[in-house]
Amino acid sequence: MKKVLLGLAMVALTFSMNAQKLTTNGVDEFTGVQKKITKSYKVAKMDFGFMFASAIRIGKRTALRIGTSWDTGCSGASDNYITFLYSDGRTVTLKDVANVDCSENAISMFDVTNVDFADLKKIRLRQSDFPVDGVVSGKYSLYQLVRVVKH
Repeated sequence: MKKVLLGLAMVALTFSMNAQKLTTNGVDEFTGVQKKITKSYKVAKMDFGFMFASAIRIGKRTALRIGTSWDTGCSGASDNYITFLYSDGRTVTLKDVANVDCSENAISMFDVTNVDFADLKKIRLRQSDFPVDGVVSGKYSLYQLVRVVKH
């Protein structure tokens, strides 16, 4: 019975790890560098909308592209940042590395190669106009999105 339950658990884990859709999954034929990009998914609920994100892996670097359903300013501005708040009270803050884009619903990008997304509670995204906070929720967590591009 234990073997059957273990087998079912492994199958469920395999399906949940591969449920996120990759929009790009291949190797650049010029450089040989592997590229993986997930579709964009809702990852946090704000008071007046939601945050959406996709994970990217190019070679050994992992990045997170994140935006909001509300216009919060330009991506890539020098004062832009994202702060992750964990259940135990820890925070991690990263600078926006996107090119400057002032279109409506601009997407910021952050290098998350060394960020652990387990036990993430809230996200604060600051684009050029003002910061917005979101409570982590959605079909897939940031942990799941980043994990699928790392493997």
